[in-house]
Amino acid sequence: MNRVEQIDLILTELGPAIDASYIVKHDESNWSIVSSDNLIIDIFYAPEQHKLTLQCDLDKALPQSPELYKMLLTYNCLWQETGGLRVALNSDNSLVQIFDLFIEELSLPDLITITQNFLERANVWKEVIEDADLSQFDNEQHQVPKASYSNFQNLNQLA
Repeated sequence: MNRVEQIDLILTELGPAIDASYIVKHDESNWSIVSSDNLIIDIFYAPEQHKLTLQCDLDKALPQSPELYKMLLTYNCLWQETGGLRVALNSDNSLVQIFDLFIEELSLPDLITITQNFLERANVWKEVIEDADLSQFDNEQHQVPKASYSNFQNLNQLA
C-alpha cells in the first residue's frame, strides 16, 4: 500500500472517530474534513517532506487591530508551547490556523487527538476574533488564549 492509500485509509477511519460530517478527497495530495460544527480542515500532503499540513480558515473579516496582530505574532513565537500550531494572515486578510504533522509513524489514535485539538483551538481562535476579546491575551506574560495546549506539545516528535 502506498502512502496516499495509507492516508486515505486513516482519514476514512478518522471521520467517524471525530464525528466529522464528511471527508472529501480532492486529489492525491489534498483532502477536506468538515466537522460536525461546520469547520473545514483542509489537509495537504507533501510527500517530499513526509508531512501533512492541516489548515483551517478562521475568519473572513478580520478586525483591524494592532493588539490582535501583536497577539498572533507572539502566539506564533510560542511554537514550543503550542507544538508548532500557528496562525497566519492570508492574502485576503483572513486568518488561517496551520499545523504540520510528520507522518512516518502516525497512528489513528494520534491523528484523532491531533485533529480534535486542532478543531478545539480553531474554535477558541474564532471566539477570540469574533468577540475581539483581547483580555484572553496577556501582552506582559505572552500567554496564549485560555485552553489546554498540552496535547499539542511534542507532536512533531511522533516520527
